[in-house]
Amino acid sequence: MILKNLEIVNFRCFGRVRFSFDPGLNLVTGPNGSGKTSLLEAVAYISTPRSFSGALDRDLVAWNEPGFFLRGEVERNGASHEITVSVSGERKSIKINGKAIASYAELFSTFVVLAVGPGSDAMIGGPPDEGRRFLDWALSLMEKEYYQRLLAYRKSLAQKNALLKRRGGHLAPWNREMERHGSFIVERREWFVSTLNSRLPNISRKKVTLRYSPSSRMEVGSLDRVASVEQERGFSLVGPHRDVLEVLLDGRRARGFASQGERRIAHLAIVLSARDIFQEKLGEPPVLAMDEPASVLDDEHLAALLSSLSGQVIYTDVLSRGASGRVINLGKT
Repeated sequence: MILKNLEIVNFRCFGRVRFSFDPGLNLVTGPNGSGKTSLLEAVAYISTPRSFSGALDRDLVAWNEPGFFLRGEVERNGASHEITVSVSGERKSIKINGKAIASYAELFSTFVVLAVGPGSDAMIGGPPDEGRRFLDWALSLMEKEYYQRLLAYRKSLAQKNALLKRRGGHLAPWNREMERHGSFIVERREWFVSTLNSRLPNISRKKVTLRYSPSSRMEVGSLDRVASVEQERGFSLVGPHRDVLEVLLDGRRARGFASQGERRIAHLAIVLSARDIFQEKLGEPPVLAMDEPASVLDDEHLAALLSSLSGQVIYTDVLSRGASGRVINLGKT
């Protein structure tokens, strides 16, 4: 999986620019404020059209411009594709080879970027829904059935919550649908977390572990047992939408005590483990985008990491540090 080139128009600090990338290592360098992180954000956006920093689309638009535009030429399994993303106001248009996508599943099956950048570690220090978002995002990218089941589960959940809010209606049919899809979601999440744990690289001084706690196994009839409480509360209390994913450092919850540096290196370890799984599932490694890994790894460990990675890697650093591969210097005029 390769990003050959990327055209950026009115995105963050960029006016109109075009970048080309090598299939292997690509270092984006330049002084602070030159747009290194913004370039990585644009790279990741054409794979998953939301900012890894959590910024709203309107905040990604260059100052005094009506919207932004991204065009990427990508390659997957030897076939070239063009992905375009256009955002103007509340409207977002995503096309692959000139044709508007019918669902994000088409985008996921065309190009995948795993990003490590500001805000992308929210699964560690953020609210519980960020952990669930990470699991759903990763599994949806790898497995079309998971994405379809997730959409079906969310539809059933919305219907059930509407009935609970009105304090009336027959819940059993929606409970059965939630159990049918929810049990599949829980099983795949458990598999993914277990596989992640078995492959986490040893790049942190503290042992990184993920712990997934389902709110229910979602067996048939399990939701009926909490129906009276849910009717009293007015919303659904049990299911994958209430599950918890925690990151542990030496057995302690990272959310409560980990420093920013510890969270970043733990997140990097998780992404590297996920990339290994993606490579097996997809047949080739996804693009890896890393924002200043040298800020959490010393020179020796960074060099060892970069030399061990296959596929395309795009990373940033203030200094070139004698890097091999293509160097994109944003500090040059």
